Amino acid sequence: MPKNTAKNDASKALSLLTTVNYLNYVDRYILAAVLVSIKVDLNLSDFQAGLLATAFMIPYMFTSPVFGWLGDKGNRSKILAFGATIWSVASLLTGQASQFLIMAASRFLLGIGESAFTVISVPYISDHFPPEKRGRMLSIFSTALPVGAALGFVLGGLFAEWFGWRMAFYLVGAPGLLFSYFIWKLPDPRQGSAKHSINFKKNISTLFRSKNYTLSVLGYCAYTFVVGGVAHWVPTYLQRTYLIDQMKSNIIFGGIAVGSGLFGTLIGGHIGDSLTQKHHHGHLQISSYSMLLALPFYVACLSAESLLSFSIFLGIAQFLFFISTSPINVSIIESAPGHFRTSAMALAIFACHILGDAISAPLIGLVSDKTGSLRLGMLVCSPVILLSAALWFIAARLPKVIHPD
Repeated sequence: MPKNTAKNDASKALSLLTTVNYLNYVDRYILAAVLVSIKVDLNLSDFQAGLLATAFMIPYMFTSPVFGWLGDKGNRSKILAFGATIWSVASLLTGQASQFLIMAASRFLLGIGESAFTVISVPYISDHFPPEKRGRMLSIFSTALPVGAALGFVLGGLFAEWFGWRMAFYLVGAPGLLFSYFIWKLPDPRQGSAKHSINFKKNISTLFRSKNYTLSVLGYCAYTFVVGGVAHWVPTYLQRTYLIDQMKSNIIFGGIAVGSGLFGTLIGGHIGDSLTQKHHHGHLQISSYSMLLALPFYVACLSAESLLSFSIFLGIAQFLFFISTSPINVSIIESAPGHFRTSAMALAIFACHILGDAISAPLIGLVSDKTGSLRLGMLVCSPVILLSAALWFIAARLPKVIHPD
């Protein structure tokens, strides 16, 4: 493929998939933004509200290895388009829910669609760029996590205030259907390259014998436990602790997430690429240090007496959390052979959710129900932050195994 054509395809793929990734996260986090309204309307307990996150995560986890296997064998553009279509339809169906089981079923379908898109997108973008640029390029794509999530809180709050919580899901579900068409037309950068025999069982065995891969993924599990649990419950925590309304809590948390998350994600990608020039595990180093530094600020925000103090401490903690977003994805991708990276990413996603945010949201809700304190529930994340930093610190001390692209 001519160099200019490949460069244009890379830019087009990054722009389009980043846009869709923003919609993806807006779609996902609107639930948390309107959770209080849904709880009242559907008469849910805190535990049931937490289970809505689990209903999304179960198919998200268990279908990810399937989409990873399909991605290593076939055209990934088609799988990306399929994922975008399914989660868009699921979001529209969420707005129709009239009881807990229907709401849970629509979130289940959403998990399938987002699994297809998320599993394929990171290795797909990585294959468009050389190793020395991957951290920065993935940091652009990954800004959707904090900013898209923040937009989900803000737009969800606004739409719910103006039109009701159901309309919020209708307004964000429709655009994904249009973008899925353009994704379908994207060329897969791996098409036409040398074919590899995919021995799934052998490759899984090889991955989990790799300490680089295993420790990176286990640290990612702890990281996801924290970030997912915090995102699900902070708006509710703000409303209960500081006696503010749903709209204000979503705007405050959305503003914190946009500022701290955007800059943290972009800075993390640049620092990770720079450190890698000097140390073979630069991406893991910055991930470990940032999580360790985040711990005291997270504890401080939950001890804050004023809303201003809470916002400042949480903003710093979020900034440090999101520094890890791009570097850890690069570390996981590069710890696997080129022809098996989609499955490697899928297995990482499976692990980080089954051991991460699939259990953190309901666990926080359960502790809150039992103790009568959401603050105590959210403090469950504190030792897990330290665990993530420790696992990545150990991984950064290992020799790096170089796999060809």
